[in-house]
Amino acid sequence: MDIGQAIKQNANRLANKIAIRDDKSSIIYSDLNSQANRLANALLNLGLGRGDKVAAMMYNCIDFMVYYIALAKARLVAVPISTRLEGPEMKYILNNSDAKAMFFAVDYADRVEPIRKELRKIDEGN
Repeated sequence: MDIGQAIKQNANRLANKIAIRDDKSSIIYSDLNSQANRLANALLNLGLGRGDKVAAMMYNCIDFMVYYIALAKARLVAVPISTRLEGPEMKYILNNSDAKAMFFAVDYADRVEPIRKELRKIDEGN
């Protein structure tokens, strides 16, 4: 059983129980499962397929867990990017990881935007 299946199972058994709590909020299993399903389907509708890599530069928060679980559900591969990296290091990792899409917190836009056009595999639409 993978994490996507475990969350689905817990959403059925423990729907209203808190699944994750961070410094700012919490989410119950049924909502976590729904959000992860929506994101997984959105990624698949973008044309990503089993084994494709999706990078993320995000805080350690509920949104990161939704991303991670959604990737498991869609059979995509997570490429976490350290929030301490700057443009050249990020560009190297992204180009050499074959990531086809990337999520990033708005706070990191000033580091991602300057290298965006230099990312070989990430489509501007993703």
